[in-house]
Amino acid sequence: MSFNDIEALVNETFRITSEDLSSPSEIDSLFKFEDPSIVVAPQNKPGLFFNVDKKSRVFIIRCFETDDLARDYRKILDGPENYPSLKIDQEKDIHSQLLHFECENFDIAKSIKDNISHKRFPLEEENLFNVSDHSDHWWVDVSENEMIISFKLRSNNQSSFKIGALGDAKELGTKLKKLYGYFKLLFPVSEYSLSDSQFKICTTQNNNPIF
Repeated sequence: MSFNDIEALVNETFRITSEDLSSPSEIDSLFKFEDPSIVVAPQNKPGLFFNVDKKSRVFIIRCFETDDLARDYRKILDGPENYPSLKIDQEKDIHSQLLHFECENFDIAKSIKDNISHKRFPLEEENLFNVSDHSDHWWVDVSENEMIISFKLRSNNQSSFKIGALGDAKELGTKLKKLYGYFKLLFPVSEYSLSDSQFKICTTQNNNPIF
């Protein structure tokens, strides 16, 4: 941000605080930073195109990975029916459905697609209980000497909080099995357990700063 940008921001702040903004349109105009009608085309970089398919209680991310976003962008616009993985509704605005995400290389784009494409993510996981369709959200319970990470369903503990869809629990489990000795070097470990549904680690020293 340049000095001129900062000066303009300060001046606008003083204007907002000194004027009576009683008009809803005037207030809305203060926060309208982008014109939604302007479409920014992707650059010649690897990445993936995605379409968020929103249902009543879940959303599904449809993906297509590419080594050149700019090249395939026009191809998809000209023939969305040739890209069934994106599931674009041609009766609606195609540009609003065709989103993109840049990656450092094609392998990263493919890895992201493999992890999230066509999975169902609940809009309100707290109110959803479906044994056959676990989400990828993880929940954590932390106390002064214990931490439990639940990979599938929220625990009954009211103090637990959601930490997001952080990855593949099976892959993490493989790594955690090798880290028991490492954790023991950092702090005294009294319990260390791992299952398909949760990871638990405890220490004998309450409020240990490293823990």
